[in-house]
Amino acid sequence: MEGKGRYIFIYLIITAVLSAVAAYLFGHVWADRLTGPLFPIPLFFALMPFLHLLIDHFMEGKNNARTLSILAYRGSKLLLALVMLVVYMATVRTGLLEFALVFIVFYFVLTTYETVEYMKREKK
Repeated sequence: MEGKGRYIFIYLIITAVLSAVAAYLFGHVWADRLTGPLFPIPLFFALMPFLHLLIDHFMEGKNNARTLSILAYRGSKLLLALVMLVVYMATVRTGLLEFALVFIVFYFVLTTYETVEYMKREKK
């Protein structure tokens, strides 16, 4: 498994592990703390690698395509994350703190992985 396939596979594995940890913590450890659904978080982050591929496809052939692609991806990911948080706050209105904290953990861990992978590709 090379390149983008490996990147997506590991990204989805990290998303699954984070989802399992969040489900365990809110299912057993902090069962009384969670009042809203968490399923939108892994769903959101499971779709992000495909957004990245789509942006890569549109940036192909342009000058500095790799850099433009990662900047466009990060910007769109941030914008979509803010939209998701606002929509969650507007519709669910319960468990906002727990949802936001789990979302931030997912965002930080997966963005760190993306940055490490990007740095590895740029080093080559």
